[in-house]
Amino acid sequence: MKTLLLSILLVGSAMLLIGFKCEAQSNDADRDWIDSLAVQYRNAYLKSAISSDQADLDTLVMLVDTLIFDLKQDNENCSRQGRDELIKSIIQYEDARRALVLRKHVYEREMQLARTNFGS
Repeated sequence: MKTLLLSILLVGSAMLLIGFKCEAQSNDADRDWIDSLAVQYRNAYLKSAISSDQADLDTLVMLVDTLIFDLKQDNENCSRQGRDELIKSIIQYEDARRALVLRKHVYEREMQLARTNFGS
């Protein structure tokens, strides 16, 4: 009796494993769906990166504006250190702006070239 139950259990588990293995293989529709999700998430990531870069650039603009305002307020005591800090901030802003423009073009190009015709 035990051997009969054991053999039935073995046969049943083998059938389940074979069935799960057959169902586990993905078909083209599943792959296309996964690919489309990957493209959507990549595009969302790129848009988020563009927004983050723009926020960083806006922060630098506020820093430069603050330094200019401080120098205008302290006109009679316009120190060399304040002017040097302003010049460094302007250079940093300009470098960040150029980098942002390049990254934005690359990101937008990548989004344009993203594969969108799944299943073709």
